[in-house]
Parts: sequence; structure tokens; C-alpha cells
Amino acid sequence: MKVRHFRNSKPDSGGAFDYESILQELFLEAALSLGVSVETQVSNDFLANNSPKSFGAGVKARLRQVVGRAERSADSVLLRDDVDLVYFSSPSILAREILSVPAILTMWDLGHRDLPEFPEFRGGEWFTRENLYRDTLPRAFHVFTDSLETGERLEKLYGVLSSRWSPLGLPTSAFQAPESQVPTIKTIEVPFVFYPAGFWPHKNHILLLDILENLNSRGILIHLVVCGPDKGNRHFFSREVEKRGLESQVSDLGFLTNEEVDALYRGAVAIVMPSFLGPTNLPPIRALQLGTPALVSSAHAFGPDFDSHLTALPPDSALAWADEIVEILKAQRERASMQVSSKAVTLEIARVLAKFISRRRTWRA
Repeated sequence: MKVRHFRNSKPDSGGAFDYESILQELFLEAALSLGVSVETQVSNDFLANNSPKSFGAGVKARLRQVVGRAERSADSVLLRDDVDLVYFSSPSILAREILSVPAILTMWDLGHRDLPEFPEFRGGEWFTRENLYRDTLPRAFHVFTDSLETGERLEKLYGVLSSRWSPLGLPTSAFQAPESQVPTIKTIEVPFVFYPAGFWPHKNHILLLDILENLNSRGILIHLVVCGPDKGNRHFFSREVEKRGLESQVSDLGFLTNEEVDALYRGAVAIVMPSFLGPTNLPPIRALQLGTPALVSSAHAFGPDFDSHLTALPPDSALAWADEIVEILKAQRERASMQVSSKAVTLEIARVLAKFISRRRTWRA
């Protein structure tokens, strides 16, 4: 059996790229255990290379003979290549173009529904996401979600059957950068809190400046370290830092390697995730894996295995966050790494693939 895996995010996408990379690794592991062949492609590249405009009459004629169609489309290419199943490790507009090959989809949030007032979800983006989900989710062979909460909402909003979705959680990489691989952070004063996140408005970086001001008013000086790709809000954040006179307490390190990020996880007093959007995000789980306290907004719900190890706080209360940081500074508890296994994720992917294999054998090639 052949599976075509489409991934959507680029390395500068931050957490989305990391999540897709981990899912790709686990999906390939599950497929290998079942003897399934998997080829991975970038969905945007596939779309660019498989539009009718890019092919001459000769290619069209050959495709007409193979699949009975005059135009080369996503469907025709996949059928020509004898692909039995497609797997999307993130939402993609390409899923709307594939009508003749069953698909497994992945969903990790419903941001446009949760936060329609934010710039990144307004206007055309809202309708793009809504139309994509309405067109693809109900007809998917299966949908993998980041959480039970997301899956239950897919049932309610888009009519996905309960038997056709399952939560994978947020599997993280087992890789850990050696202690010696510490990035150049000489300008950073300790103690510091760390927020690795793209500069989207919904990530709520501004709250962290409110927290610094609250702590400063108490005579408690800490440093804030941020990193991640610009998603339209970095300039606003930088202006606010200058406006409040916090330049000496804030370090924006831009885009970092995973090794550098891991080193900052280890050195931080705490990971802070004040995002208005949940229910999950990768950094808090990675923090637990590396033994660093994680503070998250109350928009998050990681599930019983993780929630008791995280501290949830209102995303609009600088006082609550500042108080918790003070408690962490006072406690100076010995850090303990939490073991995070991806075995259950691999088994669930294999279960879904085995179910499709069982059904696939009932129709001709």
C-alpha cells in the first residue's frame, strides 16, 4: 500500500514545523511496522508543480490515457502514482483538491473560531479556514487531533463522527541538546523567564511586559527572553519595550536552533505561555521534559497526564503571573524531568493505518 504524506510548514514556522517533523517521524515508524510505503512532499510544492498551466499537450495526452482526464490535477497525479491514502500532518488547502483518494487529516486548534477578533483570523483568513474545514473534515477517513477538546469540537462544529477522530496529544522529540551546547546569551541577566513563540498577536507577548513592570514595582528584577519568527507583531512588541523603558530587561533572540532553545529551557526560571489560544502548545510539554516549570494561560487543556504538572493562569492578569513567578523564585525547588513517551502515539497511528488497510483490500487496484 502507498501513502503520500503532505507537510505544510517551513522551518521558520516555529512550533508548527517542529510538530510536523515529530509527527512525520512517528507516522513513518508506524507505517514501517505495517509494511506501508510512505513518500513525503511539501503540499505547496505539489500544488505549484501540478496545475494544468504547467504542462504541455504531450503530458496532458499521456495523463488522459492513464487516468482518463485531460487536465493534470491533484487527483489525477495521485491516481497515476497508485497512491492509496494521503496523510496531512497539518491543515492544508491541498486537501480540498483531493477528492478521489481517502485522507487522514491533522488538527491542532480552531483558532479562527476561538479568536475571530484577532488580526490573524479576521477577514479572508476566517473564511479560508472555515471553508477548508467544512469541505475536508467530514469526509476524511480519520482526523488526528492535539486533544480531546479539539476532537469533541470537530464533532459539534463540523459533523466529524466520533469513530473517525482520535487525539494524539503533543508528542515531543526525545532529542536533548548536551549541557555544553549553550548559546551566546551573555547579555541576558539571570534569573530569566523564557517565551519561545512566533510573534502573532494572539500569543500575548504584551502581557509579559506588564508582568515585568509589576515585578519591577516590587523591586524584583528578572529578565525576559523571547525568540521565534515574526508573524506580524514583532515591531509592535519592540516599540512597546522601548516605550516602557524595558530594553535592558528584554532580549529578543530571533530565530534559534533547537539546541539553543533547549539550552534556554534549562536556564530559565520558568517557561511562560500566556497565549490566548489553546488547548495545547509544544513549549510547556518540552519544558516539563527538560525539568523546567511551565506557566500557561487558562486557555490550555493538555489532559490529565500533564495538567497537574502545569500552572494555569488568566491570560489577562499580570498580577497572577507575577505572583507565581515570585513563588517560583522563593521556592528554588529541585527540578525533576518528566518522562514523555511517544509510544502510544505510534500505536494509535498504526491502529488507524491497519484499519484502512483492512478496508482497502475490498476494492480493486
